[in-house]
Amino acid sequence: SVESIIHHVGLAVQQDLTAWQDDEEIPVTKYYQDLPFVDNGVKISPDPKQWKCEKSGATENLWLNLSDGYIGGGRKNWDGSGGSNGALDHFQETGEKYPLVVKLGTITTEGSTVHADCFSYAKDEDGPVKIPNLAELLAKRGIQVAGLQKTEKSTAELEVELNANYAFDAITESGSKLVSVTGPGLQGLQNLGNSCYLNSVVQCFAAIPEFSKRYASVKPTSSPFFDGVSPRGAPNDLLAQTAKLATALTSGAYAMPKEDLDTDGPAHPKYRLAPRMFKHLIGKDHVDFRTGQQQDAAQFLQYLLEQLDRAEMKKNKDQSKTSSLFSFAMEDRLVCSADQKMKYKSHAPETVWSLRLPMDKAKVVPKDDDEPELKKQKQDGEEEEKPIPTLAFNDCVESWAAESTLDDYRWPHMQNSVHAAKQTTRFENFPRYLWVQAQRYELGPDWQPVKLEVNLDISEEIDLNAYKAKGPQEGEELVPDESEVPVVASSSKPEISEAGLSQLMDMGFQMNGCKRALMAVGGSDVEAAMNWIFEHNMDPDFNDPIPEEGAAAPAPAPGGGG
Repeated sequence: SVESIIHHVGLAVQQDLTAWQDDEEIPVTKYYQDLPFVDNGVKISPDPKQWKCEKSGATENLWLNLSDGYIGGGRKNWDGSGGSNGALDHFQETGEKYPLVVKLGTITTEGSTVHADCFSYAKDEDGPVKIPNLAELLAKRGIQVAGLQKTEKSTAELEVELNANYAFDAITESGSKLVSVTGPGLQGLQNLGNSCYLNSVVQCFAAIPEFSKRYASVKPTSSPFFDGVSPRGAPNDLLAQTAKLATALTSGAYAMPKEDLDTDGPAHPKYRLAPRMFKHLIGKDHVDFRTGQQQDAAQFLQYLLEQLDRAEMKKNKDQSKTSSLFSFAMEDRLVCSADQKMKYKSHAPETVWSLRLPMDKAKVVPKDDDEPELKKQKQDGEEEEKPIPTLAFNDCVESWAAESTLDDYRWPHMQNSVHAAKQTTRFENFPRYLWVQAQRYELGPDWQPVKLEVNLDISEEIDLNAYKAKGPQEGEELVPDESEVPVVASSSKPEISEAGLSQLMDMGFQMNGCKRALMAVGGSDVEAAMNWIFEHNMDPDFNDPIPEEGAAAPAPAPGGGG
């Protein structure tokens, strides 16, 4: 039918839905076998024009109660949009005895399998469900599922649409006067549903001259990364997809004409860049980035650099890698408390500088009267938000650079005896561009990561020359050059606590990273392991498989794990 063609889900939407639905498996409801059925003679007309909410009269977003045949509107969204709430109100008004509903217009068949948008209002489920005997329940209301075609958007499609099209500027820019701009390098990216982490990283890359020079082209079809790439192979070629996206962002080929900037309504589709193919390709093999959930931008940045490095080296081994623009190394200076001898140790190259936030130095700054107030929409009954303190970026740097103590450091030059070490860390080199990640999470009293609500005050110019490593200095007595030994109490790997491992993984970290953390702190101290994770979760090998016996042990846990 014409309606089924209109509501057909295209490839772009299918990719968005796949990412959204990958977040969690829809469970089978436990109520389907003993669901009450009210024999009231209600039959549902096969003509969609006859369907309407029995409470409000609405004709869209309609849900059929599978127990008594009541048709009600869907739930209201958090922002007031959506349905009339008729179906949920009916469930509550009938003593919460009839929990299962199906969305009319979403029922289709594939062989003997019935597909539909089903929901359970039961308090112990309260979410999307699967109903194995759906065809049987629908037949009792006169609905024969064979041959039915989809004519309504599913809840997942509506969620993706709402997330992609919602005017977030109404929340974050309240009180601000924004000036519309257009032209080369002033191109936005469409939100694909929680894809802001990807969009922000890509926009930063596109603003870097060296990156744009390598990947962007004046004409959308003239990139050298397209040479030799077949139409069939292009969707799986990371360099080609990166070049396509970089060119679209910087060339101005898709920029909106200035005279159309202030027109009402959404922009014409030809001016909206939706990086679907890029997101699908870069995320399809990653357990987190393939979903539609919110993700950490710093983690995505490092993953993208790793993937670009591999693809670039495969194409041209003599060409410098994109990550070299951001690569830097750190140097530790260790002073033995027993004999005051010095030891200098270099770290593996990194691409992101991770800084902890010293909240004890954060202060609430009086608001400037001329500063626009940024507001968030609040639901009825919400308490007034507490003032957010401000932390100077220099305080974060000084906290990172401060001397720390490693209580249980093993010194090979003293017969492997354990003595405290004073440690300071400095930059061996500065990169062309420095990525900085503020560690906004700490372990709360319930052992769950808690986000730190704090504003960062960052100057336009930052001088880090004082934090450049100087290496061994004249007059310093250095520790003899001997082979490293593991910092753990034994040369063999500690036994990892299964309970501790499970507890760390329940917090959302991957198994290999959790094992490394426990190994670094003796095997069972979960709190120390959690602190180790916050210190080392950005290490390049954090989630790599654990080396076999005899290989290098994880990095030492400062201060016994702190």
